Amino acid sequence: MANYRSPRPCKKLDWLHPKYTVTKIISSHVVELDVRGSIYPRFHVDLLRRAHQDPAPGQKVDDAQPPAIQDETGEDLWDVDEILCARWKKRGRGQFRQALVRWTGYAEPTWEPVEWLQGTIAMKAFEDKYGPIKTNDGPRERYEALTGTREPRRRRPGRRGEGG
Repeated sequence: MANYRSPRPCKKLDWLHPKYTVTKIISSHVVELDVRGSIYPRFHVDLLRRAHQDPAPGQKVDDAQPPAIQDETGEDLWDVDEILCARWKKRGRGQFRQALVRWTGYAEPTWEPVEWLQGTIAMKAFEDKYGPIKTNDGPRERYEALTGTREPRRRRPGRRGEGG
């Protein structure tokens, strides 16, 4: 819920986390919520978001995530299922290499630094199939299908003085 004052000392994330139920639909643009005391209960629908645990109709929910495995030192470890593709990511003036990783037991793949994946079976399988991860991105269609976006191809810089 946006545009509401919180009694807490830091209101930065308060509007993201409260979960209210719609008690009455006033019109197509206004709903009434079950809010506490002095807050006016009617809100425009643009100020509201669907709760994360309340999916849209037909949306598949897979929140069951396995706990992290702990090694003998007590450090958390996660099981890498597969490395899907890789990319260069800009940070400041430099770039670093990221890999799109599918984790065992998790629904969504995440982008992780390549350095974190060194020595894994998934890294070896990726490099056996596509070559060194520092120079090969892997299949582009996988990236586009999973993220829904297409990264632009980098153009080769032209030389000055060359005309057409």
